[in-house]
Amino acid sequence: MQIMRTVAAAMFFCLGSSSALGQSGFGVIRVGGPVSTLPFSCTDALYCEGNYRSSWVRVDVLGGIINSVDVIYFGNTVTVDPATLAPIVIRSSPITLAQAIKLHSLQAGAKAPVFGLAKGEGGKVYGLVDISNEIVYKAGGTSPASTVEDVFYARSDAPVLEDAANSQLANHGNSLLQAATSSEPYTNANPPKNVREGDADAPLSTQKAANHAEAVEGLKERSDTVIGSGKMVLALIEQVSTWYQVDKEHPTAIAKSEELKRMYPKFFASWRDIILYAEANKSLLKEQNLGAIPFDLNKEVESQMRQLKAMGFEE
Repeated sequence: MQIMRTVAAAMFFCLGSSSALGQSGFGVIRVGGPVSTLPFSCTDALYCEGNYRSSWVRVDVLGGIINSVDVIYFGNTVTVDPATLAPIVIRSSPITLAQAIKLHSLQAGAKAPVFGLAKGEGGKVYGLVDISNEIVYKAGGTSPASTVEDVFYARSDAPVLEDAANSQLANHGNSLLQAATSSEPYTNANPPKNVREGDADAPLSTQKAANHAEAVEGLKERSDTVIGSGKMVLALIEQVSTWYQVDKEHPTAIAKSEELKRMYPKFFASWRDIILYAEANKSLLKEQNLGAIPFDLNKEVESQMRQLKAMGFEE
């Protein structure tokens, strides 16, 4: 992990501060801006997250600078309530592509949008890109009524922007722009909430230990599983990222991508399992026992995955 952080720091200083890139962002959250400008607390060196404008926002952080912004509307993204260790599942109200464009590409201060296709492996389209404002819409299609999963504000040097520039929509996507202009404003009626037993999102593991020693052992076993799968995922991310910079259509690149698609859900499941186990046994566990939970590893994996997605990787 330390090696990856050292590499990340080296990349930061080689590329220069993002603040010099003059990039866009969501409201006051600007790519390239200092973390001190975030509308929610940010004390982590890798990424921070919180509610902003009734949406759940995650930012990648590098050297005290906001490296990317991800506004999440739908998916299996989970954070953790630091007070209770309960997982928080992001379940926003559905938002259409037209509504998302109105909210993001047509926000105050934005440039005139020019749209291109967001493409992943094998040229598969997974959404839309506002090239002018460096915004990636991950959606189920490219029609105005398509449902958007998340909106990603990328760095200016993200490969997905260059790819989109080579596959622009006819007339810069004016028909989409017209649909967005006349669409109903988006309202999120489902802010993130804690998942408890009995909720629709049933916990994967609520196993209760018989005593303190058993609870500690169960936590340690789950930690070993998270660490093992996390290391495998990080290694695969590094390999896929390297191939994407060379030739993402190469058979080895495709094979490694498929392996990552199989491994990442396993890591995610093991991470959610340990958090839910800790929640189920919090009365038996002491604060020092929680040090066995590899929070830093999880943050590293999630940060690296978001960067890889910005390069065009699709789960």
